[in-house]
Amino acid sequence: MKLIVHIDLNAFFVQVEELQDPSLKSKCVAVGGNTSRSVVSTANYAARKRGVNSGMSIKMAKELCPDLLIIDGNYRLYHDYSERFFNYLRNKFQKIEQTSVDECYIDMTPYFDKEHARDFLRDLQVDLFKETDLKCSIGCGENRFLAKMGSDYQKPLGLTLIFKEDVERILWPIPIEKMYGIGKKTAPKLINLGIKTIGDLAQTEDKKVKELLGNSFLHYQNHANGEGSDELNYGSFDPSSVSAARTFNEDTSDDDELSNMIIHLSKQVSKELKEHNKTARCVIVTFRTSDFITTSKRMQFDTYSNEAAKIASRALQIYETYYDLTPLRLIGVGVADAINVEDVQEQMNIFQVSRHRVKKNDVTIENIIESLNKSSKIKFQKASEVKKQNKKKKKDGEYQGRFHIPEEEK
Repeated sequence: MKLIVHIDLNAFFVQVEELQDPSLKSKCVAVGGNTSRSVVSTANYAARKRGVNSGMSIKMAKELCPDLLIIDGNYRLYHDYSERFFNYLRNKFQKIEQTSVDECYIDMTPYFDKEHARDFLRDLQVDLFKETDLKCSIGCGENRFLAKMGSDYQKPLGLTLIFKEDVERILWPIPIEKMYGIGKKTAPKLINLGIKTIGDLAQTEDKKVKELLGNSFLHYQNHANGEGSDELNYGSFDPSSVSAARTFNEDTSDDDELSNMIIHLSKQVSKELKEHNKTARCVIVTFRTSDFITTSKRMQFDTYSNEAAKIASRALQIYETYYDLTPLRLIGVGVADAINVEDVQEQMNIFQVSRHRVKKNDVTIENIIESLNKSSKIKFQKASEVKKQNKKKKKDGEYQGRFHIPEEEK
């Protein structure tokens, strides 16, 4: 039997802000864009008691809590505190899986048994606060699911142990909407079918519930009965995609405003890629209209880059290719399939080897088109060239002349 621990930093972003300005502790505070169209990134517990939650629009949050103080996020500072927190844990424990900037799983099987779990973890909680000034909630169980439910059970500064013998007593009475993995859209449907608690899901054989959850029914029911995986990914937090987005104060189709925002967001993406020693060649631009219809367009380029100018150039190319002038509520820039910088050279070497296998006299589409054009009055072109002309697409990098990013910002 393993002892899996889940650690969750409590209202992390706001907690860091309170460390910079202790007067915030007595106020209702949220981190997010300071416009009615922005959303709450996180809120402190005083605000949560008033109904303010992550993902909620600032407008709704202000209606629920008129005295709510909105703070623009200082993500560089949050990153520094997160790094300090997880470096402390990594110096003490080997088997750790970081899942985000404020959460992780740790296999602590070698460090204590069930009888001494509470004392060990309470001491750890206190030590973490002394060393990093950050408060966290801790859950412990025999698998990931029980550990995660334990850390969510009591906040802030909670410590909850849920072992299999505790499932009926602790886990089953929890409302189904608070079960990890059950989404906001699924929970009301389950409640309508009479599944109001985790215990109800654990014991049901209702065909309608099985139809609703489909192939995932047994997965969720096993979790509800305390079963689950105890395997962790011990590699460091390693994002394969990075993105940034911004909601506008008013819907806009202004080319200068949208282009400048793409450049600004590209700088953010570049900065995060470099922090994780990552680079990418797949760039994504996201468009969201006033009626919340969201579309994402992506392009794969020949070369990898984590430079702000190159990412912005590519994002602008996507924007000018696909944007249909519909006023936008939000625009975003991102990259996907990011790899480590040192892995790029290896891929380039493989590409160069395969490229040199092509001989100069090999038959190519270009050779065929050239031959046809010599013997015909009709002008032949590659379909891809026609498409490029119709959409007036520019080559990778040609957009860089439209803007300048100072060297220190790249």
